[in-house]
Amino acid sequence: MIRLSFLTFLLSFFTISAAYSWQPWDEKEAELSMACAATYSIASKAVKDKKLSTKGQSRDEVADHFQRLSNILRYFALNSGYEDKMKERYQEVVKKKQAEFSGRKGIEKITPAIDECDNHIDKLYDSYTG
Repeated sequence: MIRLSFLTFLLSFFTISAAYSWQPWDEKEAELSMACAATYSIASKAVKDKKLSTKGQSRDEVADHFQRLSNILRYFALNSGYEDKMKERYQEVVKKKQAEFSGRKGIEKITPAIDECDNHIDKLYDSYTG
């Protein structure tokens, strides 16, 4: 489920590629990244609050990892050519995701959303390397 080493590599790659060759996304791509930023942020908080199990990894490591992914995706969404709209939408998306995940107990409830976001990051990686 959590591919820390590969995703850590992606964090480094996206940070470096952003500095050299950032191309604006379409609005849909920015929206999806914003939703994933919110999902990872909520997952980070859930791990810290001990609502989600980390299955052998330290809680701090997993929570920090999720928060870094959230920060990077939020950065890209806010610098996607749709800055004004994304700034307005961020709080809406966070509230929507919090409502979607509220009351859920255990990692199994958030796992599908995290997997979708992992796939989104894989797609972004492929678009930059392909």
